[in-house]
Amino acid sequence: MVKWQLIEMAGNMSDVPPQKGEDMSWQEYYTLQPDSTFTKVRKTDKKMVASGRYAFVKIEDEQYVEFTYDSPNEIIGSCYAEAKETLRLVNGKMFGTWQACDGPGLTYERVTVNCEE
Repeated sequence: MVKWQLIEMAGNMSDVPPQKGEDMSWQEYYTLQPDSTFTKVRKTDKKMVASGRYAFVKIEDEQYVEFTYDSPNEIIGSCYAEAKETLRLVNGKMFGTWQACDGPGLTYERVTVNCEE
């Protein structure tokens, strides 16, 4: 299992610094299983969970992870009204593409997972 933890959230206003850690509006992570399934968990005042399948794709010579959800869910961060997210992989980090349409800029980092999780 591979876990990607949200570490930074940036808005579209240049004079507002990115939020990190507990200062972010929510906490979030993806867990990717070897069988190409994933779970996304978002924690605010409540815990929300969504799942589906993922695939690594190359778009214009850049590496992405495409997450296809089993059903629509409010935690899907996408510019399109579909149950799919595409995040870019660069230098060991994963970057959301939601910011292209006024969503927050989300940065994830791969973290070590204990076998008990």
